[in-house]
Amino acid sequence: MNHDVFISYCHEDKKWLDRLQKMLKPLLRNNPISVWDDTRIRAGSKWKEEIEKALVNADVAVFLVSPNFLASDFITDQEIPRLLESAQSKGLRVLWVLISDCLWSETEIANYQAVHSPDSPLDSLAESDVNKALVSVCREIKRTLSPEPEPPPETANRSKRNLNETLPPRLPPPLAQLGGTWRSMDGSYTIIRQNGTQIAAESFVTVFGIATKAAWGQGTIFGKQAQFDFMDMYGNGGRSEITLSDDGQSLSGVARYHNGFVQSMFATRSV
Repeated sequence: MNHDVFISYCHEDKKWLDRLQKMLKPLLRNNPISVWDDTRIRAGSKWKEEIEKALVNADVAVFLVSPNFLASDFITDQEIPRLLESAQSKGLRVLWVLISDCLWSETEIANYQAVHSPDSPLDSLAESDVNKALVSVCREIKRTLSPEPEPPPETANRSKRNLNETLPPRLPPPLAQLGGTWRSMDGSYTIIRQNGTQIAAESFVTVFGIATKAAWGQGTIFGKQAQFDFMDMYGNGGRSEITLSDDGQSLSGVARYHNGFVQSMFATRSV
């Protein structure tokens, strides 16, 4: 079954759509992925119905964000709300890349992962760096849609079955308990909410005595480690990797921003 990617863009930015489509070609040849944008609407078709169908079937949405994009009433009133609703209700993955500087931080898009740092819009980059950024978009699409590896054939398991039946079952590693409040040495603190292997985190700093949200993200726990994508108050995104100490009272790790900046992290559990 094909996985559908919906590309939302403004017609004034079609040259950027063309460049992304070209970069995606090798991925489309070798993977069960299909890409939809409004250039696929045939003459005479009911275009609103075609777009509605594509919105419903999408697994991943890619926004090519620019002043033109945010100024489009159809995009901001129809496409974006439907796609963000699907992100909340059925797990559609939202990816976006900044084409030109604009007030994206004033929109709901700021709550989602930018594939390329918004500090460096594509139209401000050298040609080679633009290609690197578009490759990052393509790789993130593939990573998001990569199917789970198929189990080995029955014939391959048969020779090992008797041996496995004599061994005790392997127990999964204990799941880290990350829920709660964690305080850093600089006075900031992070509230983590845990539901099984899933976590959501919000970090706060105190500004003039008022707690202000500085970053937020969500991710998955693997044993005593967790990995999650985040976005900070300035619109800079990245991925964090943290590890719970053996006594369960401290967290350590790193935050890797998409712009290349790396920050060490350490926090202790708040009593």
